[in-house]
Amino acid sequence: HYFITIDNVKANTNIRVNWPFTPANNDWKVAIYTGLGPPGAPSPTIIATDNFESGNFSGGSGWLAIWSTSGLASITSLGSPQQGTYHMLLESATGHAQRNLNLSGKTNVRVQFWAKAVNFNPGDNATLSVSPDGIGFTVVRTWTSDDADGIYRFEDIDISSFSMTSNFYIA
Repeated sequence: HYFITIDNVKANTNIRVNWPFTPANNDWKVAIYTGLGPPGAPSPTIIATDNFESGNFSGGSGWLAIWSTSGLASITSLGSPQQGTYHMLLESATGHAQRNLNLSGKTNVRVQFWAKAVNFNPGDNATLSVSPDGIGFTVVRTWTSDDADGIYRFEDIDISSFSMTSNFYIA
């Protein structure tokens, strides 16, 4: 079975689904479900969240500590947040933020968020990295100048292949 999930679509926007899969000699169909997944699928459990509406790096719930930042990192209302009043802004080559949470015993873990890239020069990039120990980080998503169109896009990144530890980091 294959499932397409469409989440967090802004009102008055168009949705385009590109389905490049052609099964060999099988009948198939694409179905769009309301809710999360097909009927009967379990609802996801939110482990940790932060919508930045606190206006600082200590908001949200489910985290072990506040956001640890360095360089040009801020919570700001500048630059048109995707929703609400505030968003996190990481600038230049120095902007960095990371936060840890307890993922011990969790399965099928995904990181979901809205992101936009703006004002990249050719060769610039931004990354999302994860680490089960806070030491060895692995890049799970990279944004380049090709992504820097200033449009918010929903990101859904499967991190279930990593060890789910009691002190897991997202950076």
